[in-house]
Amino acid sequence: MTGTAIREALRIFVPGGSNPSPFPMVLPDALVVVNGVSARVSSLILLLIGALAIIGTHLLLTRTRLGMAIRCVAQDEETSRFLGINFKRVVIITFVIGSCLGALAGIMSGLYYRQIIFNMGLMLGVIGFCSAVVGGLGSLLGAVLGGFLFSALQVIATVALPIPSAYKDVFAFGAMILIIAIRPTGLTS
Repeated sequence: MTGTAIREALRIFVPGGSNPSPFPMVLPDALVVVNGVSARVSSLILLLIGALAIIGTHLLLTRTRLGMAIRCVAQDEETSRFLGINFKRVVIITFVIGSCLGALAGIMSGLYYRQIIFNMGLMLGVIGFCSAVVGGLGSLLGAVLGGFLFSALQVIATVALPIPSAYKDVFAFGAMILIIAIRPTGLTS
């Protein structure tokens, strides 16, 4: 609610605040072609950064004492306090990590789309949440698999189905709702 109020206040009171602004191009703009398949170098770099962020988060959560404390606090507050874990500190660190990952995602979106706009993260956030629910909220791997599934559904809707590409998100969200109806705990739970 507060985020919506801030966003709308900026849109109203900042002149041109709702207009897209160019994002600086700091990554190379070259094109790589391998066996007839082309990709921008910047897209490959962003893919690598995203993969490293996922792997780093997974290793943090599964291989460190902090990760164990985060999982313990997420599971049961009372037990974590009983075990001597500083609950408030772990929650603050978790929010800092989540905020850093969100900032990284925002920067990567700006680099990919080459522009920023006040509401560009809204749809990406909804897609990310939906992907996490479908994959299984307790699993980082499940959230990643849910994201790949959502992307695959968007591509199927665009390429294979006789519907306009503007409806690719409608098709993907509809399929996700169907999956949630069949497996409410997620695919990996």
